Amino acid sequence: MKVNIISIFFPPEGGAASSRIFNMAKSLQARGADVEVITALPNYPTGKIFDKYRGKFRVKEEIEGVKCRRYWLYPSNSRNPILRIWSMISFSVSMLFALPYLWSRRPDLLIINSPPLVTGFFAVIMAKFTRAKAVTNISDIWPLSALELGAIKRGRVFTLLEKIELFLYRNSYATLTQSQETLEHIKALSPQQNLFLYRNLDEPSPYLEQGAAYNKEGLKIVYAGLLGIAQGVFDICKSVNFKELGLELHIYGAGNEWDLIQNYIRENPGCNIVLHGMIPKRDVPKMLSEFHATLIPLNTPIYGAFPSKIFMAISSGLPIFFSGGGEGAKVVAEYGLGWVNDPGDYQVLAQNIAKFTDLSDAEFNKIKQNCLAASQNDFNREHQNDALLTYLTKLI
Repeated sequence: MKVNIISIFFPPEGGAASSRIFNMAKSLQARGADVEVITALPNYPTGKIFDKYRGKFRVKEEIEGVKCRRYWLYPSNSRNPILRIWSMISFSVSMLFALPYLWSRRPDLLIINSPPLVTGFFAVIMAKFTRAKAVTNISDIWPLSALELGAIKRGRVFTLLEKIELFLYRNSYATLTQSQETLEHIKALSPQQNLFLYRNLDEPSPYLEQGAAYNKEGLKIVYAGLLGIAQGVFDICKSVNFKELGLELHIYGAGNEWDLIQNYIRENPGCNIVLHGMIPKRDVPKMLSEFHATLIPLNTPIYGAFPSKIFMAISSGLPIFFSGGGEGAKVVAEYGLGWVNDPGDYQVLAQNIAKFTDLSDAEFNKIKQNCLAASQNDFNREHQNDALLTYLTKLI
């Protein structure tokens, strides 16, 4: 089975989207599929093309055994929506230079990651031209997510994006979704669509036996991910007194809020918040093993969004502080993976952290076991990837 994946995000970039696409490519390849990736020159989350790739229009390389072809884009992490849209359009146009390669390769399936919607639109047309079956992988529901985040308002642009969204669903041979909410959304818009729920899970941490022991005198919580508006980590830093609660918050990541958090720590010495920056994905499991719990915030309820950090946490046996709503909150509560508060309710978040600091060893270990049980049963990586291969094989 020949598979090409089209995604604007891919390692060596960090972030959930890059990690999910890489996981998919590696898992399909490990199961015998011939997988190659079409992607952009790496630039996320800095908004600048990485040094190794500057001055180039296209690059052909392998990332940990996965072949990929990279094409130029105008990089931007600006809050200006025009610049962000132009960045997406630039990649959508430059990736058309992959058409001769796709025509000669003749893949059976073209898996198209969306958003960006514009990239999805062009990629579906490329699939038709090369006679590959288009399989859209919907990681977030756009433009609905952009509307809920306040990045766009209802109007002509929103209406146009809705039409592109519908075009994707109706012109895809099949669609993969990251959450049950996304699946239901697409089914309502396109009832005949062939849908598959693909959670795209993390593998169990090799450091489970080395996890930090519960010690009320040295508890540490970790946040690892994008430092953007949607996560609202800066607001948490300002609103929760970690020193008073008697533990530390350690932050790993990059994004628009980096400088704000750095300045806050500088102006509030002794606040028990430590900013580390980004680390390679391969080092994340070992890093997580040094902590007692993880923070997963979603500042704004986003329908269909399911934070992959939940899978990262349960695969590491880490109790979760989930600050948000939607399907993520339901899973954390239903499986007993930790504590939940409504988006932006930092008073309840602080109360939940206070409960955490007063657990018995047995209570702490019970939550850890709930995480591991979820990872081994309903959210089992190998079972999910086996099911994906079976599903895709039946499409050919």
